Amino acid sequence: MVLKEKRLPLMRMFQKVLYATDEVNLNEETSNILNLRDEFPNFVKRFENYFKRKNEWVLMFRRDIITRGNNTNNYAEACIRILKEIILNRTKAYNVVALVEFICYVWEDYLILRILDHAHNRRDNIQRNYAKLCSRTLNFNIDQVTLISETCYSVPSSNTENSVYTIDIQIGVCDCYVGYTGAFCKHQAFLHKHLNLSLPNAPPISVTERYVLGKLALGDKCPSQSWFLGLKENENGIQFQEESERSNIDNVVNHASNHIESFTRPKDILNKNDTNAFQSFANDEVASNNANDVLEKEFLRIKEFLNDVPLRR
Repeated sequence: MVLKEKRLPLMRMFQKVLYATDEVNLNEETSNILNLRDEFPNFVKRFENYFKRKNEWVLMFRRDIITRGNNTNNYAEACIRILKEIILNRTKAYNVVALVEFICYVWEDYLILRILDHAHNRRDNIQRNYAKLCSRTLNFNIDQVTLISETCYSVPSSNTENSVYTIDIQIGVCDCYVGYTGAFCKHQAFLHKHLNLSLPNAPPISVTERYVLGKLALGDKCPSQSWFLGLKENENGIQFQEESERSNIDNVVNHASNHIESFTRPKDILNKNDTNAFQSFANDEVASNNANDVLEKEFLRIKEFLNDVPLRR
């Protein structure tokens, strides 16, 4: 039996074998464990049995596998937990037909709602992780990025001089330690942010990427791309927003002028001050009516969209 105070050091030694970077480092860390044969015979014996399958769990032998940085069965465990706890509510289905109904309808509705959470930018952790990656690229220079081929770019290293990393945007991999297995690294984040490139492993940050998720969840019932804009976002930048606001103001002014010209002149308006007061009142009234029309149209659009989105069961 291994004493409690000895367990953590043994676990650290095993982790060093797991994260070995090359053959020399692997042999060195393996020898350190094998030298403990007299003190911890059972531990060393079990380690030897596991080490026979080293190609399956030592990370240096798994670098050619696209795991997106996840080398565990967390995805499978999460799916089973969702199926048991959320879809089936920890109860058994009445029969096979009921189980198929749960999977085809209840589970599909659940997945649609989860996808829409990301499409509507309701997951703050995605934005925070993306901003954290981008903060590590402040010393990068966009002029140093080189286009190698249609899908490959080279980005200089931030730590080592005269060293570059190659990124394949079609597969979503990078030569660095983090992105080698397909995880989203800071070099890919730099290209994604400054060159507006699409990567298969990039989080849904831009409105276009969130719109694609909306199309996946709702299909033909998905609203337009502008629906997924955030409060501080627009499709064509600040200029688009200013032109739109200026256009709306002009429309209100023109609409107000037309109404003013159609009003009959009352007999009690005898001087210029009364005319200005009446025109100011007309402008306020027309602008208020126009704002109410816009709000009513927006409310009807939201109501129509909510009717198309499946509700939780």
